Amino acid sequence: MDSQTNQLLEKYWRAETSPEEEKELKILMASDTESSACSHYFKAVSELKQQEPEFGFLNPGKRIRMMWYTVAASVTIGILVVSGLFQYNYTNAEYNVNDPDKAFEITRQALMMVSNGLNEGKNYTSVQLQEFNKPKELLSGNNNK
Repeated sequence: MDSQTNQLLEKYWRAETSPEEEKELKILMASDTESSACSHYFKAVSELKQQEPEFGFLNPGKRIRMMWYTVAASVTIGILVVSGLFQYNYTNAEYNVNDPDKAFEITRQALMMVSNGLNEGKNYTSVQLQEFNKPKELLSGNNNK
């Protein structure tokens, strides 16, 4: 290959060629008598461009109709959810207590539930805790220098 072909190839692989330069490069590769990988590549690309696609595109009208079906379904689901929320009865009658002893018992149960969740912490060994402190020691060591 000559230097012009090599320059065009370099520009092509960097995606800097214009359409005219690409056409020129394809012509040069097609007329190339050598059996190089680049010439095989460009021959394969030109053959693939001539093939018919295996799938057909949807008519734009069908695509718009499908979009309307999606919008209609979304709106219907939204209306159902909102109507269900309005029909839900938000009563907290269980927690509207006038008896101080019963209020104390409900509060105690709620605090015990939170306490049980907090008590389930993970126990770490001293080796694991030293691993947690290594970044702090490294940072404090760098600040002293």
